[in-house]
Amino acid sequence: MKSSIPYHFIYTCLCILTVISCESVIEIDDSNFEPQLVINSYFAPDSVWEVKLTHTKSVFDGSTDLSVENANIIIQDLTSNLEFDLDHSGGGLYETSYKPQDGHVYHIIVDDEELGVSQAIGKVPSVDHIEVIGSIIEDQNSQYLDIEVLSSQSNNSDTYYAWQLVNIEDTNLVDGGGIFSNTNEQISSAVNTREFTTDNLVFVEGSTLDDGSVRDSIPGEVVTELTSQGQEGEFGCNAAIKLIAVSKELYNYLESNDQQTALEGSNTHHRPQHYTNIKNGVGIFAGYKEVYIQL
Repeated sequence: MKSSIPYHFIYTCLCILTVISCESVIEIDDSNFEPQLVINSYFAPDSVWEVKLTHTKSVFDGSTDLSVENANIIIQDLTSNLEFDLDHSGGGLYETSYKPQDGHVYHIIVDDEELGVSQAIGKVPSVDHIEVIGSIIEDQNSQYLDIEVLSSQSNNSDTYYAWQLVNIEDTNLVDGGGIFSNTNEQISSAVNTREFTTDNLVFVEGSTLDDGSVRDSIPGEVVTELTSQGQEGEFGCNAAIKLIAVSKELYNYLESNDQQTALEGSNTHHRPQHYTNIKNGVGIFAGYKEVYIQL
């Protein structure tokens, strides 16, 4: 009795042989790779200067410690014509007791014997011209918090703004004092260093404030849940608006990071370029300011 080989078995074997025969080896030429300095520094007036220095590495480099520990760092205050050095405190972290100032422009120069000289310019945004007005609106037996953000200046295109409702008791401001009840007064948080985060924040371009104000509203139940209440039917006295202003450079850098994160979970092979304002290197050197406005 003749035995026959099923057609689909023969077809499967042919497909496997075809795939195997089409395999190719892709060689990566990394002989011309040159490491670059990586400078990372977000700076704000309520925090001392910190600069993290690392370097890029080859795809064949298995090392995990990329810190740069013997560089010379100078920061020049181009607004007040001053300069100062940063000292290495370990692990590629450089510090100083100086703090940035509102509205000042800074120039960083990093000189490493092996990696060369890298530099960048960054600015601390000012929020003195920004006013945030909060008012309680009654709407068909319900309440909501109406927020209006406006600027007394017309040139805001180099800054992005975001705000969120917070409870003063959940911040570090109470221990440091200086809480103001006047909504026109802005108070900076008093810290030495901070981990800058923009979680759950939506930024608006500063130019949108040139021709008017930006309005936002927060439902009454959200305000009540977040803050303690005073008398029945009133919002609590612990409500405050956290206002963050970031430079255009910092906004572009954060945006490119978000795009990279989104694409890492997708099937696309496209990878956006990380934004950088570092000359002869990569990373970011940019300023921001964070204030709280009690409602």
